[in-house]
Amino acid sequence: EIIAITEVNSKAKQNKMQESEFNLEGYSAFCKNVGDVKFRGIIIYVAIELHASQIEVPSLTQFDECLIVQIKGEKTNCITLGTFYRSPGSSWDNDVQLQKLITSLNNECSGDMLLIGDFNYAGIDWHNWTATNDNTSENKFIDCLRKKTFYFNMLLNLQGLEIELIHIFLT
Repeated sequence: EIIAITEVNSKAKQNKMQESEFNLEGYSAFCKNVGDVKFRGIIIYVAIELHASQIEVPSLTQFDECLIVQIKGEKTNCITLGTFYRSPGSSWDNDVQLQKLITSLNNECSGDMLLIGDFNYAGIDWHNWTATNDNTSENKFIDCLRKKTFYFNMLLNLQGLEIELIHIFLT
């Protein structure tokens, strides 16, 4: 009933995507930075019967690669869904902005919250919640999550190979 996609835009800058190319029957489509060659683009599809609306990112952060949607089912509480993309080459300042945004969402959103996306933190061991170096952005990100009530466990073991199914899944 909900589909979230990161890295919608082509890496080939001449292939500029348009939001109209991503319509999906029976779903409301929420888009961020689709067709903007400076960003990777995010789309969230929500089944029409779930009554979703996009909410603005808190103004105290400058993190641009995220899309936040509130979803209200007929028999469920409101759920805030955040979808994120963090470039593997993200700057320290951008990483700090991401941490501020997650903290802000946790403090401001009532009801349940689900944060998903492609965070590209290769130096994090999610089994042990540790980073390869103590003073890295990865370690600061883990500390940010530890301060909140988030849960992570989305690894798939396929034929003895550990594959990251979703880069991170936080509820």
